[in-house]
Amino acid sequence: MPLENQTIDDNNIIILKVSDPFDMAETIRELARIIQENLDGFDGILYYISDLRDASIGFGDLIGGMGLVFNSDLTAFNDARLRTIVVSESGILKFGSKIAPQRGKRAIKVFPTVEDAVAYARNRAIDEAK
Repeated sequence: MPLENQTIDDNNIIILKVSDPFDMAETIRELARIIQENLDGFDGILYYISDLRDASIGFGDLIGGMGLVFNSDLTAFNDARLRTIVVSESGILKFGSKIAPQRGKRAIKVFPTVEDAVAYARNRAIDEAK
């Protein structure tokens, strides 16, 4: 599974890049493991940037992935300290980001570039620290 992990800004922002080929269920479980490792022993807000620009995600992948994230025992995705940001220009992922609040979850922001996502996370971190 092609997955790259990068931590920046004193460990409060992690960037996880997913690229083809990948298995949605396996990838989400691995993402949850990495996120949980970052949350363990961390008291603040963790910004998780999911870079999906190089991953081919279809509607079935979206539905299956959201089912795992919203309805499974993968508690990392439901941690109150986690803020999820997606990097993609996919219409399917933009659509999916609008479903989270309807399911009682935090809003998921979508940006076209990692730089935009990191800038947003840094600004939110400043705002939430006030």
